[in-house]
Amino acid sequence: MECRIKEKLYESESGYYIIAEIINIVCDEKYLAKDGKPDVEKMRLITFDPIHNAYIALGDKVGNAFSDGNALK
Repeated sequence: MECRIKEKLYESESGYYIIAEIINIVCDEKYLAKDGKPDVEKMRLITFDPIHNAYIALGDKVGNAFSDGNALK
């Protein structure tokens, strides 16, 4: 992902948080879904947990954005 940094927040001795705008995405074909768009489940992505200083594996799809919540209304 190519990003443009918009804002730097909460700077400390251990680092800082940033807010960035995504400019471009490049994806290897082996990580594309049948529809030709990037498939994050195939990528086996990780995220950083700054509270516990750990890396967490992102996993399976758990719902459908903008539709599953309608059942709760």
